[in-house]
Amino acid sequence: MTETYLTPINEQDLRTYIGNNAEYFIQARTALLAGERPRWNWAACGLAPFWFAYRKCWGWMGLAFLVGFDPYAFFITPYVFGAYGTRWYLEHCVKQITRIQHLQKNPKLYGHALREQGGTSALAVLLVLAVSLIVSGWVALTLLPSDLLI
Repeated sequence: MTETYLTPINEQDLRTYIGNNAEYFIQARTALLAGERPRWNWAACGLAPFWFAYRKCWGWMGLAFLVGFDPYAFFITPYVFGAYGTRWYLEHCVKQITRIQHLQKNPKLYGHALREQGGTSALAVLLVLAVSLIVSGWVALTLLPSDLLI
């Protein structure tokens, strides 16, 4: 089975899509293409839902968010996200760039579409933080004995 990150893609398109810290991911992809192990990603390890939201990886963000509330998976998943987060992000980038290439035929709008669909989102991080606080508060309130809520 061919890994998605192996799909031939223009490096400049990848840089444009990634935006902030593109060089780190270009180097990581080069290493993966050379058959090296994936890079350890501390941000994905410690702050997976926030990192995936920042990078606009909505599916991985949702999974990381949900797993964060599982007391058993909570201790294992940081290692998995740290080890594979960069690879998964690169696969996400390649899939999205390929999708944009098929959808956006106007060369003048192509670069704009890459920047708009890719890049980073501080607002998404704030939204995930707000949802995390609301859900955590709701869970805490439902677990407290009712006589303590007076």
